[in-house]
This record gives sequence, C-alpha cells and structure tokens, in this order.
Amino acid sequence: MALECTDKQMIDMLDEHLPYEVFMMLACHNNLYPAVRVADDFSLCVLIESFCVHARNLFEFFTMKDGGGKNYAFAKAYVPTFEAFREPETAASDRNDLYKKISAQITHLSFARVKGEGKVRTNAEVPGTATLLLPEIKAFAQALECGEHREAWERGAKNVGLARWGF
Repeated sequence: MALECTDKQMIDMLDEHLPYEVFMMLACHNNLYPAVRVADDFSLCVLIESFCVHARNLFEFFTMKDGGGKNYAFAKAYVPTFEAFREPETAASDRNDLYKKISAQITHLSFARVKGEGKVRTNAEVPGTATLLLPEIKAFAQALECGEHREAWERGAKNVGLARWGF
C-alpha cells in the first residue's frame, strides 16, 4: 500500500507528534511508577488512561506494516527494514498481552471491559510497558537513515525534553 502523506507530514510526525507520544507515555510512567504520587482517584485514573493511550499509539506505530488503510503513521514508513520486539523471545508475547490488555480497557466501551482485578496496574503493566517500548523507541531513532528524518526526530526529542530518558 502506497503512503498517502506528504514529505512535510512525515517530517511533522518525527518533529512533533512521535516525540510527544513518547514524552507523554514516559511522563505518565514516571508519575505512576515506582510510587503512585497522585492525590486522588480521579488523577490516578487520568494518568493511567493517558499512559495507556500513548503506549497503545506507540505499540501500533512500531508494529504496523502499513498505514492500516487509515493513513496511520508507522515505523516502516521511515525505516522499511525496522522490526520491533525482535529480542528477547518473550518480548512479542509480552507486547501482545500488554497491548490486548490496554486495548480492552482503554478507549473502547465494550461489554468485555475488565472489572476489579485484571486492570492495568501501576506496579506491573505500567513499568512492563515502558520496559518493552523504550528499547524499540531507541532502536527506531538510531535506525533513521535519512538525514532529514534523523534531524526532525532529534529536534522533536529536544523540544519535548526526551533527554531525561536518554534520547
């Protein structure tokens, strides 16, 4: 499937939108784990939902093979040979489990919604998700070969302050 975006849209994704997703996922992670530092249930729910939305977007970005018929951005549009979650062997299984759990609980009001036990937990799924995604984000950033794409990513990462996470 041919990409249905302009060169400017591809640069904008790396210059602003993708770094924002990474920043939001990591900032929420830092506020949820290792110790929940929020004052009330509402704030905790907002942080968990925000973390999950941004993590889900990143999972999809790294695993989609094309734009999904919806013109979604995906890593292979920038680095055709990029393969996410290739190591260790359990990463793909862990990713699938976390992605399914996040998708089942966030953004869709379905009859299969989880109640009580089994929800995304700040001491398990939150750090597990960040642990899986961080190496993929770093590998993708390092694999950007096009100078314009690499410069756009570096500019975007700097603008949102990703240096505190090693970018």
